[in-house]
Amino acid sequence: MSKSLVSKFVIAAPLIAVAVLALVMAWGHSFSNQAEAVGTASVELVVTDAVGGSCNAAACDVIKGGTFNLAVNVTASAPGYSAYQTEVTYPAGLLKYKPTAAAADESVWGPGNGVLELRSPAAPTGQEGIVNHASSSQVLPPRPQAATLGSILVLEINCTAVDSGPHTITLVPFTVANNNASGLDVSNGSPSKIVPVSDSIDINCIQTPTNTPPPPTVTPPDFPQMQKLCAAKGAPNASTGSAQCNLFLTRQSIAKIPPLTCGGGTNAATIQERLSIPIPDLPEPKGDDFDGDTIVDRQQLGAFEFEVHFDEDKVCVNLVPGAAAATMLCVVEDKDSSQLEGVARIGCVTLGKAEYPDTTTKDGRHLADIVVRPQPDEYSVIRPNQDNGNVIQLNNVGCELADLQGHPIPVFSCEDADVTIRFLEGDVAPDCAVNALDTQAIAFRWGVNKGSTIYTDFMNLEPSGTQADDDIDIKDLQFVFGRFGSTCKVPWPAQLPINAKA
Repeated sequence: MSKSLVSKFVIAAPLIAVAVLALVMAWGHSFSNQAEAVGTASVELVVTDAVGGSCNAAACDVIKGGTFNLAVNVTASAPGYSAYQTEVTYPAGLLKYKPTAAAADESVWGPGNGVLELRSPAAPTGQEGIVNHASSSQVLPPRPQAATLGSILVLEINCTAVDSGPHTITLVPFTVANNNASGLDVSNGSPSKIVPVSDSIDINCIQTPTNTPPPPTVTPPDFPQMQKLCAAKGAPNASTGSAQCNLFLTRQSIAKIPPLTCGGGTNAATIQERLSIPIPDLPEPKGDDFDGDTIVDRQQLGAFEFEVHFDEDKVCVNLVPGAAAATMLCVVEDKDSSQLEGVARIGCVTLGKAEYPDTTTKDGRHLADIVVRPQPDEYSVIRPNQDNGNVIQLNNVGCELADLQGHPIPVFSCEDADVTIRFLEGDVAPDCAVNALDTQAIAFRWGVNKGSTIYTDFMNLEPSGTQADDDIDIKDLQFVFGRFGSTCKVPWPAQLPINAKA
């Protein structure tokens, strides 16, 4: 069984000039941040040889204790590439990377390539939670460019029996602050030329399946669903690529006061409006005929529209055209461009027939981003106690697709999403991590009761709910101390987003 996710890497600067030094110096200077951003590339993240379980469009299931191979595959590069660099992060202790004896055994990007093979750490244990690789086709420029497509890196990973997941593996994109991150060098010398991109994949460690007969196979719909899926997997305000998302709240200033306006806050959840499958391969209702040879045109995505209905007392919404709308003309009505109450809408059309999105690709199915921010009141009415949060429904209304001639393309369904606005449990100095700031803040208030000048309901955590005891006692301290080390990215215990329709 296998799983493919199109990944968009970010490239860095002259790999080789510093890679030579890296052979005699410590890792950490692989790419510079002076590279020119040019060219295009397409990279897939592929899971193969998984022991047990299965893969679908959102995640891969692997039997606890089983292993799988994680491959980075180049599917397109214009021009070719002369070097690559990757930074893979994984939840240490939950997934375990199984390194080979030498980096060259994992870098597999084709005959004649890979003169330099680097890995950091040079001798990893597999439990660091991060590993970097770099390789170049030649030590000094001009460096030959690889024209072949396929795998450039294959890592073996173990799905431990510690937890059931999902666990996110991330290819970290290059930034000015992190010049060891992922990318392909599309130049043949200096300066390097880069193509910015990134992606991630979720792994579920499952129990050994029983011999229960599998359920009947469900025939997939012939036409696409318009789905809302949480974006930026692995980020604090994202969930697992499903329709249920967490939006974690943090303090907004040194004074810790809520933002003055909904749009003025820094906390947001991003949900992608996506097509579940490519546009069906059907003939356009009015095909063309040239020189007596009948050429039947195939339907392509020419236009789309949808509305988002939400509770404006709890959140505000912005809509941003996605990659599929890069060459389209779009009209957006949201909190910044209309007076609609509880409604945001977007409509995009294609001019002519020369350019249109390729819905067989991941980018071509990404219609728009829905950016959700909490109203200021939410910061005051929620406490970081057990199972806290308000659930907001984002209802998908009036979703439609049309081809290049305006003929309707049937939509199988319009899917909704849910956003749970909450604090990380025990994060009383809210910064998305339970650390010394939180333990000190609540320990300072130990033994105070309601009415004291240093008492605050925000730190009265136990018991939760309506039975709060109006004091800060040892139960409240343990609630925070027992969650020390928990983060919004990996909450402990888990804070799963809520399905409002369940």
